[in-house]
Parts: sequence; C-alpha cells; structure tokens
Amino acid sequence: MSVVMKAIGYIRVSTKDQGRHGTSLAYQEERVKVVCEEKNWELISIFSDDETGTTLDRMGLTSVMELINEWDILVITKPDRLSRNLGDAENLFKNYFEPMAKNVWSTEKSMNLTTNPDVRVFTSAMSSVEVRHINERTIQGMHTASELGYWVGKAPMGYKTESVGKSSKDRKKLVPNQETIDVARLIFTLGSDDLTPLGRIAKQTGVSHRSVKRILSNPVYYGYRILHDDIREMDSDGNITRNERINIWVKHNYELIINEHILKRCWIKYNIGEIVKESD
Repeated sequence: MSVVMKAIGYIRVSTKDQGRHGTSLAYQEERVKVVCEEKNWELISIFSDDETGTTLDRMGLTSVMELINEWDILVITKPDRLSRNLGDAENLFKNYFEPMAKNVWSTEKSMNLTTNPDVRVFTSAMSSVEVRHINERTIQGMHTASELGYWVGKAPMGYKTESVGKSSKDRKKLVPNQETIDVARLIFTLGSDDLTPLGRIAKQTGVSHRSVKRILSNPVYYGYRILHDDIREMDSDGNITRNERINIWVKHNYELIINEHILKRCWIKYNIGEIVKESD
C-alpha cells in the first residue's frame, strides 16, 4: 500500500506582479490544486501572501513554516514565489527544507527543488537580477516624474493625489485633502510653538508621537521632495572607489497648505534650511 504524501500550497503575488500573466493568486491556486490531484497528493491547505517583503515578514509563509511537521511537500508555482532574494530563499532550504527532508515542488519546473539545488539557485539568481533592474527603472521614473512636478507614492497627511488626465495610469499631482488638512495645520501650528512638546501635540491631534515628529520635519510641507541617488565611482581597473547614496532635493509647485509664517518658524526649529543647504 502506497503512502499518500501530504502537501501544502503556497502562493504569492507582489505589487509588481499584479496583472502579469501567470502570477495572479487565482492562477497559482489552480495550478497547485491541479498538480496535487495529478500526483495524488493530499492537499492540506493553501496559504497566500499579496505583499513583498522578507520571508519571515509574510503571514502566509509563516503559517506554512509553523505547520512544517504536518506536510511532506510544499507546492509552489515558481521558485521565486518563496522569495526573489536568493539569500532568503536559500536560508529556507539550507536551514529547514533540506535538513528536515521536506520536498518543495515547482509546478512550472515540474521538479523537486529540494533535490535540485543548481536549478533553484540559478532561477533565484535570475529573479534577483530582474528585481534589481525593475527597482532601477522605478527609481529613474520617480526622478523624472518628480522633476516634472508630478507626485509618486503615498500622499502625506493634508494632501491627496489627483490624476492628470482621464486614465487611472496617468501621472498624479498633489492637491489639498479637505478631510485631513485641518489636522495637518494644527500639528504645524502647535509645532511652531517652542513651549508645546511633541507629546502634547500627539495627544491633542490623535496622531502618534513618531508621526507628529515625522510630519513636522517632512520637507514636503515646505515645498520640497527628497529623492535618492546612488553614486558609484570606479578606477581604471574597474575597482569601486566610491559608493554613496545622496539626497537630491526637488522643488515642487503644488499648493502649500501651511501658513507661511508658521512654516518659517518650523523651518528654523526643525533645521529644514540646514538640510537643504547641505544638499546643495
């Protein structure tokens, strides 16, 4: 009598994967179920994550690892579903899957990744290169958009984003948000008073102490946006002689929502002017 292998599925989609063929959660779930049925594996459960992050930061993968003594085979679609970071993925194999003889089956590769380390390492390495290229393109896109006056990312308190054009894919601009603008203004009004501690501002506005400090020192409210750029220099032999991340300040044309007099007081109190001067 053959032993029925117990399987558990893990599916994941990150923000960058949304809408890409073959990466949706529904597609991955279907592939896991089909393979388990074909192989006659008993599928215990399927856990999912819809976020990017280190392996231990994801609740779905954490659940898989908590049940590691209850399954024989972990079924995934592609090797990079565990992680696109080669180090994170290999840590799982070296510290858990290989020592505990846990099989990790890739439906796309039709193979056991636990017993085929060369394939999984090569695939993970290629995924890491792809992620690095995507990040580089994303950063460059943010630079270009910000320099043109468009907003990229989450709007700070007191603002919201508004599309420029009819399509949801159009670039966005930063505009006042009437639902949160009064709270932002109150934070700055209280923050400009040397006698008002941050703790009292937090209590009066209902915003956490840490958030209050971050808001008051955020150059966005003063009309600036900080971008980061990596500077790498090499000598004639190709050796790295300098590797540094610098801040680039971009002046924006969106509407300032804080009174100019209050901004000037906060500008001095929170050393915003000195930061801008140092970055020039």
